[in-house]
Amino acid sequence: MNTNEVTVVANQYANDASLAQTPLHHAQLDGNSSSGTATQNAGVRLTERELTGQLVLRIRGDLSAASKAIEPVLGIGLPSTLKSTGNPASSSGPSLAWVSPDEWRLLCPIEQAFENEQNIRNALSAVGELSHAVVNVSGGYTLLDISGADAINVLKKSTGYDLRDKNFPLGKVVGTAFGKTSVHLLRTGEEKWHIIARRSFADYTWLWLQNAAREYGLKI
Repeated sequence: MNTNEVTVVANQYANDASLAQTPLHHAQLDGNSSSGTATQNAGVRLTERELTGQLVLRIRGDLSAASKAIEPVLGIGLPSTLKSTGNPASSSGPSLAWVSPDEWRLLCPIEQAFENEQNIRNALSAVGELSHAVVNVSGGYTLLDISGADAINVLKKSTGYDLRDKNFPLGKVVGTAFGKTSVHLLRTGEEKWHIIARRSFADYTWLWLQNAAREYGLKI
């Protein structure tokens, strides 16, 4: 029996950036800000990030060896708790978020997603006694930024998760119910969070946030 395995990896981004659009590119978001003084004194700022590379890593086995194998590729290793390595607040470099005991989410510039996928596969394949999968999900999610003095109040409306500083420090990431959908929530600053939402719920998530933020003044 032939035990050789062949993995075909497609470059979803290719060379034509004009074909790559965010899930909310159609929504004319700038027209949804509060008006007048409410915008100038907005307590909440919402942004859809430009299309971001997102890879899901599933790894079982010697995680220490896996982390050492990945570090030369990305410049960062695997976090071992519900937090991130790298700088998730930046759009110019990679960050890795631990989202479950055997799952991590890589965020990186979209132009680097294909190369990172190939290099991570090769690095992990060289580690013995390791089960792994690397999947490019860049087109299946949107990355939203919410910030401002009242961002925490909007999030409290949206999820039952304990968002207090002692339970949700900088860098922590969790999967949580959010309205009638679910998201990954990542804290990137004192008053800043990433919201990673499925493409199919992008409109719902955005409208939910827009309505929840309206009383505080909303800047998009």
